[in-house]
Amino acid sequence: MEENLRERILIIDDKPLVLRSLVRVIRGPYDIDTATNLGEAKELLSKNSYSVVVSDNNISGKNTNDGLGLFQELSVGNHPAARYLLSGKEVEYERLRGKAHAFSGKPVDVSRLRALTRGLSTRQTETGNGVLVYLEETSLLEQIQKALDGIEGLKIVTDLDAAFEALATNKYRLAIGDIGNQTNRRTTKRVERLLSTRRFGGPGFETVLYSGQEPWGLSQREGFNLHISYDEIESRLREGIKTQLRAFQ
Repeated sequence: MEENLRERILIIDDKPLVLRSLVRVIRGPYDIDTATNLGEAKELLSKNSYSVVVSDNNISGKNTNDGLGLFQELSVGNHPAARYLLSGKEVEYERLRGKAHAFSGKPVDVSRLRALTRGLSTRQTETGNGVLVYLEETSLLEQIQKALDGIEGLKIVTDLDAAFEALATNKYRLAIGDIGNQTNRRTTKRVERLLSTRRFGGPGFETVLYSGQEPWGLSQREGFNLHISYDEIESRLREGIKTQLRAFQ
């Protein structure tokens, strides 16, 4: 008998109508299983190997964040499936860290759901390649492009949500984030979000660009390995990136 090489996806939602809609949206070269409660989901997870698990956060309908709880169990158990959380309520990025690889609010954007599911499934076997740059200060775009000219697999985005989606659907050897002027002693929301990218399973943002004085506390303890000021982009950025890329080889 020929071995079945189709990837398997598990979709979890307590509402059958929503569940059927998600199956229709995600349909593709996958074998799709569904569950309407945690018991069914855990039983299927114990019997089958999944590339992606897509789950509503409120499976029981009691505002218990049981979808996130399930993902926490999968994370602790080193389950290989990529985890995609759906929620009708906003979920703080720090709560997702280490649990979900991707997140979408409800109602779900159909094209984004398809793209992220496809990306999460294929990224399980892809080798990380390229460099992602999230640049908030768009006036530096030409300077960044010049400094990084010739860097293989370079992708530059100017929107933080786009950067998160890029990390969720692709593997990068290196990601560079722009934190702007962070001179106070409190970690800002943007820094917290950049730090939370470790949840995607790759290196996340480990290099940061900043303006003004060197940011307080952004040492390796905070997760950033290289800090480069806007004034040092031409002199330090390219060599710093090449050094870090060599460390991954």
